[in-house]
Amino acid sequence: MQLLHSFDEITDPLPSACTIGAFDGVHLGHQQLIRAMVGEAHERGVQSAVVTFFPHPRVVLGRAPNRYLTLPDDKAEQIAALGVDVMVNLEFTLQMAQLTALEFVQNMVAALAPVSLWIGPDFALGRGRQGNATYLAELGRRFGFDTNVLPELNMGTNVISSTRIRDALSRGDVSDANLCLGRPFRVRGSYDGDRTLCVDERQWLPAPGVYPVLIEERINQATLTTDRPCSIILEHPLKDGRRLVKVEFV
Repeated sequence: MQLLHSFDEITDPLPSACTIGAFDGVHLGHQQLIRAMVGEAHERGVQSAVVTFFPHPRVVLGRAPNRYLTLPDDKAEQIAALGVDVMVNLEFTLQMAQLTALEFVQNMVAALAPVSLWIGPDFALGRGRQGNATYLAELGRRFGFDTNVLPELNMGTNVISSTRIRDALSRGDVSDANLCLGRPFRVRGSYDGDRTLCVDERQWLPAPGVYPVLIEERINQATLTTDRPCSIILEHPLKDGRRLVKVEFV
């Protein structure tokens, strides 16, 4: 997968099937949307493109804490695994927040030449969230792309969403978070060579408690505490000294 950070990096636009979103967590709902887009790209012989944002728009606008289910590297890894050709990870700024939906779509059209756009039912972009499904369909007719709205994905009686996963982790319900993700919730930590992993302060973690984790194909026990909010204390030290490791909450 080609990873870009600006539409300006694209000098030779290729016809694309596209989807846009923050995709924090890359949960089963996100995966369904991205796979549908990738499938159409294959059918039409065009490239598949994901346009995403970091920081999250809600963080920049002061509507959410600066914490994430998936930080940029992990999000890119999860999206690449879905067979996407190009991911454009845009830096969301207050200046970008002032773009109208039309201005954003014009930038996207110039860079990605979309033949289709795939979105969820509640998706909206542009200043004041004016770029809802209805307006994007109108812009699609103007600029020559189809707009496809995929229904939300339910599990049990509730919709799968990043909010549901954050809420589950906040109450220590790793099981529900993992069901919605379709995989174990995972983080990356810097191992100190003893029993402590230091985690990026922007990384969402489960509530304080003791959890089974999988690290380098071995089960361990992880303790999270309120007095060390960015640390994971392991029951058993790891081999091979200091390094960056992946921790899966199983």
